Amino acid sequence: MQCRLPIMILGRATVALSVVALSCASSGCDRTTTPSSAIAAASVLPGAVVITAGPSAFNPSNSCVTAGLLTPDLAVVVSSTGASLAVDRITLHMLDGTNLGGPGVTSAVTFGQTDLNAQFVNTFVPAGTSRTFVLRPTFRCSVSGPRSVQGEVGLVDTVGGRSVMTATVALP
Repeated sequence: MQCRLPIMILGRATVALSVVALSCASSGCDRTTTPSSAIAAASVLPGAVVITAGPSAFNPSNSCVTAGLLTPDLAVVVSSTGASLAVDRITLHMLDGTNLGGPGVTSAVTFGQTDLNAQFVNTFVPAGTSRTFVLRPTFRCSVSGPRSVQGEVGLVDTVGGRSVMTATVALP
């Protein structure tokens, strides 16, 4: 007695994979081009961004209850992987936990390039190096209290290409 089930499953799987591969291959082709159109290069991640929360002598929950404000020490570390970068802006969002199932951003602070240059002289990150930007934003607290901070870092490379990288850190 022969078992045909594995052979039938293998045959169907091969047909299904062939259809998926053919669909993927044909979806990237566009035979209509115009002489003035340019093809943009694929975007490559220019670096990495990490945010760390410094040790604080206060409890974020108590600080929000007593003062209604939170001023954490945050270190934003920008690492350049290939080309030199300039930090264009840093936006920090305090997340309070109500973001589970929907937006929960209670407060945001943006440091533009002018603000960053005033604090750090320049925002240049040479190729293959890292640079740390220590920031102390002031957030308004919500009823549920802070849980984490998310940062969006706008970067500009040497040829003017722009990208935004994000990182999140839990508050102590």
